[in-house]
Amino acid sequence: MSPTRHSGATQQPRSSATQLPREEPNVDAESPELQDIEDVENNLNGPSQNANDGDGDDSSESENRFMYSVDQIVAIFTEFYQFLARLHYDPANLKFPPPEGWPQLAPDHVGSWKEDLALDVIRHLPYFSWGSPATQLDYKSHLVDYSTCGPEFFAEPDWWEEYMDYNDSCNPRMCFIIAKGHESYGQQWVVDAEHGQIYVESLRCDRSGPYDLRVFLRGVMEKYRNLELISSPGRVTLDGSRVPERHGRVSEEEIMAEKAPFGETDVSVQFVRQVYRDYGWPNSFQREECQKYINDLMTRLEEAGLESWERDWKS
Repeated sequence: MSPTRHSGATQQPRSSATQLPREEPNVDAESPELQDIEDVENNLNGPSQNANDGDGDDSSESENRFMYSVDQIVAIFTEFYQFLARLHYDPANLKFPPPEGWPQLAPDHVGSWKEDLALDVIRHLPYFSWGSPATQLDYKSHLVDYSTCGPEFFAEPDWWEEYMDYNDSCNPRMCFIIAKGHESYGQQWVVDAEHGQIYVESLRCDRSGPYDLRVFLRGVMEKYRNLELISSPGRVTLDGSRVPERHGRVSEEEIMAEKAPFGETDVSVQFVRQVYRDYGWPNSFQREECQKYINDLMTRLEEAGLESWERDWKS
């Protein structure tokens, strides 16, 4: 479960899928069949409190040390994960801890793997169980589920800390990977629990950030709504941020006539957008029906000797 790099050549994505938006987008307040989003918003909008409240330190430096409290960080991720569960992630795989946090992540199980604040966040986060086929969050990137990590995982140091050279802008022991990339340009997300920020590492390439955690995740939500990020279970996430919307429909005949691998041309990216919208994206997405159509089409492409939408290596 610790971050690993996987070999294998791959094409560079069109652009980093996780650029920070210029403006904070609006967030859909509806969350059917999941935890009440109003409760989440209340946690998000409440005053940020120091993780060390109660120790008698009333200085302004102490009061403002952390950008978000543990509860606020958990609420920010809850909002984001519930959004994903209304789209391409299976809501049945979204799981929440009891109020005291995941018992398997209690202090006596995780030891001193990270600083107490980071461990407290990890202990109280919701997580997605691994589905079959696996679902990517970003380009060649999967969410991490710490609730499945045993004591042997936390007994070993997080070796990724030695690669977190952020010019002293954060403490690596306050940081943890929430989305693990693989292969070249795989997008790896690193949360800085102390400052309420997130970094994005493009493996074997570059790093961007830090970004404000809530603004960043809401920006990713907007990219999903607009189908600038396009994910399908068992497939590599497509970055359509540079693909303009096309007026008029794309036919299957056009797709079958394409010579380039599916997903690497503007026409194929626009076709996926069209299919997703036909199946109700984003407000009433018929995930299983859409996935079946996509997989059937990819089978036909392969039978015709064409390259289909790249498969996720975990599927």
